[in-house]
Amino acid sequence: RMLKSQRVTVGDIKDIESMKQKEMTVLQDMATKRVQLEDVLSTADDLQKNSTSDSDQKMIKERVEKLREHWEQAYAKVNQRKNQLDDMLLECRQFDDMYTEFEHWIGQVEEELDSGKIDPKAQDIDVQISKQKQIQTEVDDKQKMIDNLKKMASKLIDEYSHEDTCQIKLQLEKAMNRWSSLLHRLAYNIKVLQTNRNSLQQVENTLDGYINWMKGLENSFDRLVSETKKPEVRENEELCKEYLEQFKDLQAEVDANKGTYDSLNTAGNQLTRTMVAADAQRLQRRLEEMNQRWINLMTKSMEIRGRLESNAEQWLHLVNTLQELISWLMTKQQELHKQRPIGGDTSILEQQNSENKRLRVQLDTKRPIIEQSLEAGRFYLKEEGEDSRLSTSSNDSNEHDESAADLSRDKEAQHLIKKIRRQVRLLNRKWT
Repeated sequence: RMLKSQRVTVGDIKDIESMKQKEMTVLQDMATKRVQLEDVLSTADDLQKNSTSDSDQKMIKERVEKLREHWEQAYAKVNQRKNQLDDMLLECRQFDDMYTEFEHWIGQVEEELDSGKIDPKAQDIDVQISKQKQIQTEVDDKQKMIDNLKKMASKLIDEYSHEDTCQIKLQLEKAMNRWSSLLHRLAYNIKVLQTNRNSLQQVENTLDGYINWMKGLENSFDRLVSETKKPEVRENEELCKEYLEQFKDLQAEVDANKGTYDSLNTAGNQLTRTMVAADAQRLQRRLEEMNQRWINLMTKSMEIRGRLESNAEQWLHLVNTLQELISWLMTKQQELHKQRPIGGDTSILEQQNSENKRLRVQLDTKRPIIEQSLEAGRFYLKEEGEDSRLSTSSNDSNEHDESAADLSRDKEAQHLIKKIRRQVRLLNRKWT
């Protein structure tokens, strides 16, 4: 019973070492008690020899054999478990070293990309392309590293499936997501630089490809939405787990392509300001379609997640996002106020015009995430039975009113509802 209950977390070095120490202690205890066992067995042999009853002799013999058998079995199992933990510890340390090396390397590459963001309008575009290709070559050379990491993780998960493999699965998922995101980011950077995103046709082709990808993903999300709506799903834990795994795979794909989405929004909004009206309108419609599809994906994602797992963490994340967006808008308002009064000589007017254009680009880039967050807040309030009709003229006093009927047995949930409702109204008012 003790052995069956002693599961360890695969990948957790300290947990494995602790369990190994326990097994070694048991072996030491058994070695110490071996003398007592031999005394008991010797006494039993003497009793068996001195007994005149055949039935007593038989009974003593059976008990002696059973005791000896149980002892040997217990010792063998404990020793086997200790050896298994030795092997697991060795393999997990190897994986840990590989994972640490991968994290260190990919962190450096991500930092390099963050510090050297591309600018297709700059004069050194050839230098930028060369730099991105150099990074791409380095990434290609590391393909074997990620393959070995995946192979080692899969081996640990399969070999120790009876243990707790959640940690190793999470590490593998994080590594694969970062790798996928890096590949998408580099591919997009190189493509944008090579085609010179000032070309409308090239940007539209990239946008079309991304929208087609979103359409395919929407079908997968729609299927999961339909499946998770069924009443029997919530009652079936195994089915919930299966759908949750499918959802996580889809969400990982969405997260991996978030960088491309942001880049397309930024590039498209900047490009529309340099184009003739007809072309600009056509591109703007495509950008709006992409943004709406992205919002729809996020809404469906929240709907599915809400049915399959606890909502607390995702909605706390929403609260933080809403607060960040409100702070960002307040900062932009302050920047506008600093420009007052409007007017002055030519240089001042040119500076004010340049600042306003820069702010407009920032607002256009931020628009999708603000609209998505407002939609998420409305969805949550709707799911909780709250009135999500938002008015730009809502008074702060109404936001703080809380009647006795609103009190729930779960005060933390009610506090979350109140906070989301207040922040959604405030963000909606400031954005409008």
